[in-house]
Amino acid sequence: MTAAIEGNLALVNDECFGIEAEAGLFVAVFPRGTTSDEESVTIPEVGRIEIGEHLSTGGGFIPPDRAGVYIPGNCTTKEVIAVTSR
Repeated sequence: MTAAIEGNLALVNDECFGIEAEAGLFVAVFPRGTTSDEESVTIPEVGRIEIGEHLSTGGGFIPPDRAGVYIPGNCTTKEVIAVTSR
């Protein structure tokens, strides 16, 4: 989880938060303590990010089955972005 994650907060299939990065649109898995509403996420040590806003943080790409969290079937992508708070 040492990659730099850069992109804009987006919705994947209008249901799950994701990140629109240079490499494509990926479902995002956020660290514990992250809260969300319909328009934004608040990530510990990062702050509140609204849909369409740029996000630059650490993390990495992982297969969905190794994310360790439930991802709804209509939100799947080939890989997910695991976001760290630093």
